[in-house]
Amino acid sequence: MQNTDGNEWINWIEEAISKKHIKYYEYKHFGNIQKIGTGRFGIVYRANWKNNKDFALKSFHSLNDAAIKEIVHEVIVIITHISILFSVLHLLHFLNLKFDLT
Repeated sequence: MQNTDGNEWINWIEEAISKKHIKYYEYKHFGNIQKIGTGRFGIVYRANWKNNKDFALKSFHSLNDAAIKEIVHEVIVIITHISILFSVLHLLHFLNLKFDLT
C-alpha cells in the first residue's frame, strides 16, 4: 500500500471492520478513561469497556495521511505478532508441550 492517499487508508480500515478483521467498539461504551501517555500522533488512554475489560484508546491530534498510515501499520504489526504467537502455540501443542500464558 505505498503511494496511497488518505482515502485509500480509510477504505482499508473500513473494509477490515466490515469483514470483521478489526472489531469496532462504540466510544460511548467506554468508561474510567485515564490518560497514560502521549505519542507522535496523539494521546493514549486506558479505558474500561462494558465488562471492565481494559483497552488502550488513542486520540489523534489530526487524522492526516501520516496518522492514518500509522494506524494501518500498527494494526498490521499487531495482527502479524498475534499470528506468530498462535503459530508458536500450535507448534508447542503439536509437540505436546505445555505453555502457560498466565
